[in-house]
Amino acid sequence: MGKIQWDRAFLFMAGVAFTILSFILILRESFTGSTAAFTSSIVLFFFYHISKFKKWKGFGIEAEFWEETKKEAEELLERLKSIVYIYTREIITRKAQHGRFISRLDWKGTWELYDTLVKKHDDLGQDIDFGNLREYLDRLFIRDMVAPYATTINQIVSKGKTAAERKIDLHLKSNEIDETEFQIKQKKLERISHAFPEYEKRAESGNLANEVLDWAQTAEKLLHEIFEVDIEIPQSAVKKLEEISDLYKNRPFEITEELILMANG
Repeated sequence: MGKIQWDRAFLFMAGVAFTILSFILILRESFTGSTAAFTSSIVLFFFYHISKFKKWKGFGIEAEFWEETKKEAEELLERLKSIVYIYTREIITRKAQHGRFISRLDWKGTWELYDTLVKKHDDLGQDIDFGNLREYLDRLFIRDMVAPYATTINQIVSKGKTAAERKIDLHLKSNEIDETEFQIKQKKLERISHAFPEYEKRAESGNLANEVLDWAQTAEKLLHEIFEVDIEIPQSAVKKLEEISDLYKNRPFEITEELILMANG
């Protein structure tokens, strides 16, 4: 059995320990601590692997290889970048979701954490593309900005649909329409949902603000033309949804205090 390289064994065990600690801190929602712990683990694993090399080129250091090839070293860096990206996404996602179910959203803290982590990786010279992560955050952010307007519009459309249901029931009872006409109107009424459908799913794949607005305006038109029931979508909500729709079309957009206030609800 070969001689144990205690220095490498120490680096490996310390890296494992810091990785475990980082995930424990994530579960406890200590995002700053988990970031520091995982950064430490990455550094330890990095030195664990490069301890196999006699000469290294990377991060400004040069030397000769003795056990592995340059290709393996480059593959190692790519694996580390992948791990860093996955971990960074996990931290920021948990931060963005933190407090969501107890009405304590903190988008200011989420964007500050994102900026800090990206800067830290840049400072370390890690060429990592966080474009997909930024797009994911933008979608979450837009979802939360749209939410209060969607809730208001849902209530308005639902009341309008209920009024239409009552109206055709009364027409049937008073013999203004027969059973066949009643069924026809019922079918048309089914085209209008009481609330914007599949909100979370559609927030992940499309221009949510524009889709909510289109749904609301279609419902408004159908209720008026078919059932002679008038609802009014607040112009303030229409304007805000149009603004959010424009943000979606121009991603990535600048994060401002006004937008953060909107997203925090």
